[in-house]
Formats: sequence, C-alpha cells, structure tokens
Amino acid sequence: MLMKAHFKAEAVKFMLTVLMFGASLVFFKDLSVVGLLAGFFATVSGYWLGLLIK
Repeated sequence: MLMKAHFKAEAVKFMLTVLMFGASLVFFKDLSVVGLLAGFFATVSGYWLGLLIK
C-alpha cells in the first residue's frame, strides 16, 4: 500500500514537471531551452550529490 502511494506521488510529480516545462516554453517565447534544461539537470544533480555526501 505504501509503495503504491509512493509510485502515484512520483507519477504526479513527473507529470507536473513536464507540464511546467511545457508551460514555460509556451509562455516565455525567447527562452533558451538548452539553458533551461542545463539548469534543471544541474539543480537535480546537485540535490542528489548533496544527499550522497551527507
């Protein structure tokens, strides 16, 4: 039961992330897609690296 709730929450988080990326690409026409994705991956990598070091 706990794992089912966890997977559902992860699916919702993934879908919200995709929707937010889509919304940012629609509403900000002059947005650098490479810069946006690089910043996202740098942030996520830093988060996971911080968890591994701790």
